[in-house]
Amino acid sequence: MLEEQKIKTDIISARATSAAPPYFKNFIKSETKNGYIDGALYHNNPVKIAHQERMLIWKDVSNREPDIFLSIGTGHHGRAEDPSSPSKGSGLIRRKELNRSRKEEPMPTPNVPVPTVRNFTALGQLWNTATSVFDNILNCTKIWNDFRVDFSRQRYIRLNPDLGFPVPKLDDVERMPDVQKAAYEQIHTNARVKEIAHRLIASTFFFEKTEASTKEREGGYECYGV
Repeated sequence: MLEEQKIKTDIISARATSAAPPYFKNFIKSETKNGYIDGALYHNNPVKIAHQERMLIWKDVSNREPDIFLSIGTGHHGRAEDPSSPSKGSGLIRRKELNRSRKEEPMPTPNVPVPTVRNFTALGQLWNTATSVFDNILNCTKIWNDFRVDFSRQRYIRLNPDLGFPVPKLDDVERMPDVQKAAYEQIHTNARVKEIAHRLIASTFFFEKTEASTKEREGGYECYGV
């Protein structure tokens, strides 16, 4: 029973966070009648949210840097990883598409009840508020770089490989095999992926260094411990 409930919760969460206009309708939770849309509307790259959450969960070490902080993108093509150019990742909501969706159906704000005809006028104000932040959230890489500026580059890592072809639209399901193939090739050929895997494995172990054992050697450092 608990396993079935967990699966149901995961499905609800996935449907809510994937409701990206104009591709998918907003998700309505039957119990609360609240409407939910893609979280990218406000946090296209939610690294700051994850950072805040990990400090709340592990308060005893909140003032320390994590062993590894990994951000995984949805892929890009060409200059999309350039911080000075807008990203075209599949997790993005582009202005022209949102303007088109506005004509199709009202778009609720995240975590609020879906407006009725009586308060339709308020939708215009909410829409203007939402669209005013799009210019700031369309670039996942810039968000990441702005976040990481105060942290160690070795511990904070972003993986967003070039797919080798334009990123498909969210509803272009026929391109899924191409995306899967590109991801498979990256896993087996990208040295960065291997480095991240090694770091994740290493972070699961605890090593207590012997005091004053660290010595600089050619090409790195050496230390002893248990």
